[in-house]
Amino acid sequence: MGRDKPASADLCHDGRAMPDEPTVNFQIEVPGELQNTYANFLAVWHSQHEFTLDFMVTGMATPGPEAVTNVPARVVARIKVPPTVVDDILRALATNVSLREDAMKSMANQDRPGPNAEEKPQ
Repeated sequence: MGRDKPASADLCHDGRAMPDEPTVNFQIEVPGELQNTYANFLAVWHSQHEFTLDFMVTGMATPGPEAVTNVPARVVARIKVPPTVVDDILRALATNVSLREDAMKSMANQDRPGPNAEEKPQ
C-alpha cells in the first residue's frame, strides 16, 4: 500500500519520493578557509562530457560604439559538473526559488492589512 506522505528518510534533496533504494546520507563538510563569493551574472557552456558554470561579478557599464554598451565581467568561480547532475541542480534551484517566492508572498501578506482592519488616523 502507498503512503500519503513519504518519511523524511525516503526523500530526495528536493522533496520527491525516492524509489526503493538504500538511503544515502551525504556528510557535507565546509572547509573553514572556504569563503563566500558573490556573483551577479552567470554564463553556462557545455561540452559532451561536462557543463561549465562561470559565476561572475559585473562592473560599471560603459557606452561603446554604435549603441553598444560594454559591461566588464570578472569570473569569480568556475564550476564544472557532469551532465548527469544538471537535472538535479535545476530541480533543486526550482524548488528553492518556489520556497523563496512562497516566503516572500507570506511576508507581503503579513504586511498588508486584512479586510476588517481599522484604518489608522494620519
